[in-house]
Amino acid sequence: MFERLRFGGRTLLLVVGGLLSLLALLHGWWVLLPAPALRAGPQVVEIPPQRGVLQIAGLLEDAGVIRSPEGFALLSLLRGSARSLKAGEYEIPKDATTLTILRLLESGKVKPHLVLLQEGATMKGLARLLEAERLARAEEVVRLASDSWFVQALGVDA
Repeated sequence: MFERLRFGGRTLLLVVGGLLSLLALLHGWWVLLPAPALRAGPQVVEIPPQRGVLQIAGLLEDAGVIRSPEGFALLSLLRGSARSLKAGEYEIPKDATTLTILRLLESGKVKPHLVLLQEGATMKGLARLLEAERLARAEEVVRLASDSWFVQALGVDA
């Protein structure tokens, strides 16, 4: 009776390999699903410059927008973008998948900010406005605005 239940070594390896493959596929599918935090609506995440893919994945996990930092990093490696993710402030759309988030960071399409500058406003006024929106430090804006090389590099005739 027990002889029928006997598996050869090769058959056992195939069964175990098949089960492990199935588990890997299920885990991969779970990793790609939108994270629970994105069900409520879009989330804003700040990715600072000079961060590696594992640090970025950790920030995304802390923000609750991805399920697995390891899965994000692996997907980024498989796509060849692990070293080219862009820094910035991103608005992660509601129900975005891990792949959608990765594509967003690959593209560098950061969250836009509308800044209205009144006619006749000064450079210092603009600098204060940008600092109030947390887009730049006021002293840096004033310093760059008075740097003739920087202004010419932007194509401003002034």
